[in-house]
Amino acid sequence: MKAGFAVSDQLPDYILYPPEKYPLPDFSENPLYQNSRATFKNCPAYIQYFSGVYIIRSPISFTFRVFLMKDERYGMEVPQIGCTSEENIADTEFLNSLIQVHEPDEWYDIKKPVIQLSLAPFFFFADEECYMEQLPAFNHTKDSPLLSVPGVFNIHKWPRGMSLAYIWDDIEKPLAVKRGDPLCYLKFSSPKHKKVKLVECEWTLEMQKYQAALSFIKSKHLFSNPMQTLMQRSLDLRSKKWVKEKKHLTKMAVR
Repeated sequence: MKAGFAVSDQLPDYILYPPEKYPLPDFSENPLYQNSRATFKNCPAYIQYFSGVYIIRSPISFTFRVFLMKDERYGMEVPQIGCTSEENIADTEFLNSLIQVHEPDEWYDIKKPVIQLSLAPFFFFADEECYMEQLPAFNHTKDSPLLSVPGVFNIHKWPRGMSLAYIWDDIEKPLAVKRGDPLCYLKFSSPKHKKVKLVECEWTLEMQKYQAALSFIKSKHLFSNPMQTLMQRSLDLRSKKWVKEKKHLTKMAVR
C-alpha cells in the first residue's frame, strides 16, 4: 500500500529533504559478512522493523541555546560569539521563529523546557488504515541535549502535519544542528501487515482546508478531545482518495 505526504507552504520545498527511506547496511560489499551465520543481516525481526522507517532531516544549519530569564522563565537565543556562517545560515529573527518554548506548566520537569521545532512542514495521510510512529533518531543522534517526544497516529482517520517536540534535557548544552542531520524517524505500518511505501503528493486545497479546520477547532477549544470527537466525521466528509503520487521533473532537495 501507499501512504502520502505533501509539503505545506511553511518553507520552500526546494530546500527540504524529502522523507528518506532508512538504508539497511549492504553486507554484500564486505567479505567478512558474506559467509557469516552470526550476522543479523537475515534476521526477519530486524528487516521487518526497518522496512517502514524513514528519516526526517533538517533543511538548515543552526545553533540555539537556552537561558534563564529574570522572571525565572526560560528563553532561547542564537549564539553570536564563536559561530561561523556555516553553523547559522539564516538570520537570527528567522531562526527564532522556528523554535517555540512551551509554557512552564506544560513541562514535566521545571528545569527541563519543552520545545517545538518548525523544520518539517510535511502533511501525512493514507487512503486506508495506516499508522505513523514518530521516533527519536536513535542510530544517528549522539550528543544532542534533547529528548524526543514520540507518538503514533492513524493517518487514515487522522491526517496530520508533523510536530517536532522535544524536552531540553541538558540546558548546559547548546543545540547545534547541521543541514542534513536527522531530526527524527518515522515508521509506517499497516494493521493488515501490508508493506507501506511513502510517496509525495500535491498539497491540495482540500488538504489545506482540512488542516485549517483542525487548527481552528484546537485554538478555540471547541472540544475537550477534538480528534476523537471529529475523526470519523471528517473521514466521511473528505474525498476517498488523497494518495495521488506527484510527478517530479527534479528531486525535491539537493544535498
